[in-house]
Amino acid sequence: MKLHHIALAMIGWYLMIPPVMCHPRPNLVEGNTVTVQDQCECGPDSALYEWDLESSFDRADDCEAERSDLAQTPVRQLRRDLRDVAGGTPLGVLATAAHDANQSALCIASDDPRLVKAPAPAPEPDPLVGSKLTDAPAP
Repeated sequence: MKLHHIALAMIGWYLMIPPVMCHPRPNLVEGNTVTVQDQCECGPDSALYEWDLESSFDRADDCEAERSDLAQTPVRQLRRDLRDVAGGTPLGVLATAAHDANQSALCIASDDPRLVKAPAPAPEPDPLVGSKLTDAPAP
């Protein structure tokens, strides 16, 4: 076995699902009464390191098969599955967002650099620190 075949054999696959984010949304109803209702949405534009790891696989084909099955999950089944974790969020709203997330799921190689959050850039040095202005005695 050649060296690059060994390296490829060591790569695993992750089934990743974008996060579902819920937040309160004011809703104006009759008589100028404001109610608050949760709004949930799928975050496929989130950075990949923020996505949820659903499963891991040794082979890309196995990951893709599971991704395809996940994308076929109907909203009514998700409503049943999410009943215990919905809290105060309306179940239909949460299930629809979860369905959208499942539709956006991806299989990602375990060595994909997008899975790691890039370090924050170093802060710019303060131009006044160490200058003659800061070293002068106070009057």
